[in-house]
Amino acid sequence: CWRKLQRGAMAFTCRQASLLGALVVLLTLACMTSALEEHKFRKAEDTGFAIRNRALAKQVPSGYLQRAEVLANSVDAKSSEITFHVQVYERHRNGAADESRHALGAPVHVTLRAYSDAFVRATARPADESAQKRHEVRFVLDDGLEKRRTEFKQISREKDGELRASFGPQREVVVSFAPFRVTLRLAGNDEVVWNARDLFHFETSVRAPLTDAPADKEDEVMKDVRAQLGDRQEAESFGQYKDSKPNGPSSLGVDFALPRAKALYGLPERTIGLTLRPTTRAKTAQGGAEILSQPYRLYNLDVFEYAIDHPMGLYGAIPFLMSHGGES
Repeated sequence: CWRKLQRGAMAFTCRQASLLGALVVLLTLACMTSALEEHKFRKAEDTGFAIRNRALAKQVPSGYLQRAEVLANSVDAKSSEITFHVQVYERHRNGAADESRHALGAPVHVTLRAYSDAFVRATARPADESAQKRHEVRFVLDDGLEKRRTEFKQISREKDGELRASFGPQREVVVSFAPFRVTLRLAGNDEVVWNARDLFHFETSVRAPLTDAPADKEDEVMKDVRAQLGDRQEAESFGQYKDSKPNGPSSLGVDFALPRAKALYGLPERTIGLTLRPTTRAKTAQGGAEILSQPYRLYNLDVFEYAIDHPMGLYGAIPFLMSHGGES
């Protein structure tokens, strides 16, 4: 009888412990979810550079087009590296024959270097050496990276404004001049295309207007951007923090296409599935992009309070992105 009672008490105690443990877990998860104070985290609509760069995705419906082009006389292709200047232009189309074109900012100096692991590194800096020097993050790339540099070979410049160079077996980089594109090809297939959607946007570190187009020619998209920005073109604040922007706006916007990829992974950790969800819908009925959610953050993150099944980044340092496809 005593043994039966002892076994019953043990069983009762174990059940109690299991229920208590489950209750603690549920309460902990509830606290974690309710503890997230989203108002303390800056969103895209609170940030000037995000407003400006995201607006480019809406440029098609209104006839406004921003396009980057390689300045042909600036191209210098050597076995060690390929360099050239890129100029961004904005165009306003008011019909088939009526088009105005204006330079947007100063030229950008682009350098391409090849490495033995089938990849190409691209860097972009102001072409004007006297311009305000930009911050370059240190200690990100592997110390031995430069030892893996390889040479460009079979460099050829096509008549239709295109430069090709190989850097290993079945590895080729193609630079298209107008519009500006850099395509990485492996075994004859386009794997990565830089500036596939013409969203290259390099803000020079000066107090310059958004555009030098006449006021009567200003695009509706740019008018909407100005309305959202207000006085944030010159200075921004969030909570008790203020950024006076002593050198003016200086963001960099780029787009990459991965034609053969089926899914993307990487960037900061999140409490959702590993596959990155889209933050925009590619096209609306009017031809522009629809904003679905906040963009993924690329800078350092270490977030303590978080919500479950939320795309917000938690932990991250280096924005590594990986794609996966059938034969890619």
